[in-house]
Amino acid sequence: MLLATHYLQAQRYRTLLRNEFINAFRTVDAFVCPTLPFTATKLGATTVVIENGVEEDMLSAIMQFTGVASLTGLPALNVPCGFDAAGLPIGMQLIGRPFDEATLFRMGHAFQMATDFHLRAPDL
Repeated sequence: MLLATHYLQAQRYRTLLRNEFINAFRTVDAFVCPTLPFTATKLGATTVVIENGVEEDMLSAIMQFTGVASLTGLPALNVPCGFDAAGLPIGMQLIGRPFDEATLFRMGHAFQMATDFHLRAPDL
């Protein structure tokens, strides 16, 4: 249960954040960000250690990076962009302008044509 005042405050923050992105799109076509603050985990894991040895809930950790696009209502695309020292995949998140998924697809395709990360698979 949330108070109505908390809901209104969250909606104001959402609008503020979205407007910041919209303003930034005047000078950039997309934002390139990590998809997650960690690499792949074991199947079924519900927690993850990100930094300083502190264990976090998996969903909360995932939302640190992917939640921005969802919160602002902006399109986002995940593209494989490498592997960590253990051979686990790393994702790159592209965040684009409203209703401009086509640009994200073109960027993702161009990246994949220049690299081979999307063709490789981790050892299972």
